[in-house]
Amino acid sequence: MGPIQQSEALLLFAMARVTQPQVLVEFGFNQGDSAANFLRALPPSSAVHSYDISEMSRTLALKLKDRHPNFHYHHKSQIDFVPTDVADRSVNFVFIDAAHDLHINQATWRAVEPALAADAIIAVHDTGTWHRQHFLPIHETMSKENPERWLNSNEYQHQIGERQFVNWIVASTNFVALHFHASSVLRHGLTILQNKCLLPITTNEVR
Repeated sequence: MGPIQQSEALLLFAMARVTQPQVLVEFGFNQGDSAANFLRALPPSSAVHSYDISEMSRTLALKLKDRHPNFHYHHKSQIDFVPTDVADRSVNFVFIDAAHDLHINQATWRAVEPALAADAIIAVHDTGTWHRQHFLPIHETMSKENPERWLNSNEYQHQIGERQFVNWIVASTNFVALHFHASSVLRHGLTILQNKCLLPITTNEVR
């Protein structure tokens, strides 16, 4: 229901492995699965910083730190990010999977944006919709408890705040979005954001 699905974890693993961010920030440690996934993808020279406010997360993070010296846990709200948390280094990759609240995410964005590298990748979880034909009993129960989240007769927005947040970034910044959503299977959905830019090329005419 909440954590990243295995297929989504595989996608994030591949992105981290390919791009090799030197500083990765994760908002939402929970039980540490996504942090461990990133740490497996990255070399020891890459720093992974994770934020959460639950005591369970603090306990599990200490165990993860024992195995990965390049892991750093910050026991505070995502909106309290400051550049000194990452030793004033540029942040290359951000994974957002915490509050699921538009206003909290906006405050987080305002805090972290000045620290972003020009080519930073932002991954936002839970931006997709659940399609009714793939519902299990637990999804039926949730949709009945929150009927206002139906987008149409077939699609259910399980985290409206994340969708609003992505729309807000695209509407108010130079970032563009690529959505990894699915209708053929029940998927929580990932959106990848990056600054819009043209690839530098030589000025010589291509023949």
